[in-house]
Amino acid sequence: MKINVSKLGGVVFDGVDTTDYPDFCDAFLSSATIEEDGKDRLLTEKELDWVNENSRDWIYESVIELMRW
Repeated sequence: MKINVSKLGGVVFDGVDTTDYPDFCDAFLSSATIEEDGKDRLLTEKELDWVNENSRDWIYESVIELMRW
């Protein structure tokens, strides 16, 4: 399985603890959509697990970006 995280939308992160700044070591992707056959669908639990295990840098960068708001 390989998921292109740049194609994810509607991302929701959990485990974001602002007292852990700048590490955010407990942050994880809890929900997201991806376009498939022209329609958005929610990622499955297995796909979410894959992203959380294989895209830690992307998760960190995304959480940092969200914190700037």
